[in-house]
Amino acid sequence: MAKAETSAPVTTSGVESEQKGTGGAKRPSGDVERVNNARQPAAAQSASVPDWSDAYARRSYKLGITLKDFKAIPFPEETRYPGTFPVCSDNLSALEGSDADLVDLQYYPGQNIGVIKCQFFYKADVGVMQASLFLGSFHPITNDFYFFRVKSKNDEPILFLISSPFVSNAFDDVVKEFEEVFGPPSARSNSEVQNKIGNKFENTDVIYQNTSSEILLSRYGENLDRSLLEYVLVEVYDRVKKLEKDKTKGPL
Repeated sequence: MAKAETSAPVTTSGVESEQKGTGGAKRPSGDVERVNNARQPAAAQSASVPDWSDAYARRSYKLGITLKDFKAIPFPEETRYPGTFPVCSDNLSALEGSDADLVDLQYYPGQNIGVIKCQFFYKADVGVMQASLFLGSFHPITNDFYFFRVKSKNDEPILFLISSPFVSNAFDDVVKEFEEVFGPPSARSNSEVQNKIGNKFENTDVIYQNTSSEILLSRYGENLDRSLLEYVLVEVYDRVKKLEKDKTKGPL
């Protein structure tokens, strides 16, 4: 099994219009160490009746949907990747689990507290490959979808994070497309990052935020070659991070 990711230009837009909000900043990620960068949480929601009606969506996948509904949504790029199907960490078959490319679904942050991770695959001539969603008119990119059980939502797994890395030389073009659809970002910040050997570089974070969620575009994600796009359901994300820190398993 192999991941399918190219940089060929496309004409289909993968940037969708959603509501805008007010700003914040963001967290460290991966092998690139953030310097002087702190994320501010969105306004607190009621734990008993959370309102996520304005949550952002990556294509057809809106933050806050259940895992069951997620699996039932037709894959938006079905014509390019016929027969695409989701594979999730809570339901790996013995055959799928033996494939080296499914390591990402077997070992990942949050797994020890009940976070479920999903990816999409399709059957190609060369074998089973990871399917991509197009980002703007530039790149098809692979995506990781994360779910966590939420007590106030009938204890069902809820989509709270979508993580989509892409090549860093496309960062400025992708940001431009977001601005054309969303308008000016809620916040933009520059910070220092450094690689493993201590060389420092200037990173840029572009953030869109509403009352329940955020979209983050970071010039540098896990390394200097990869930018990162994240869709975050803030209330659940913050709870998951607290549970990870406390090493306590339990529903929200």
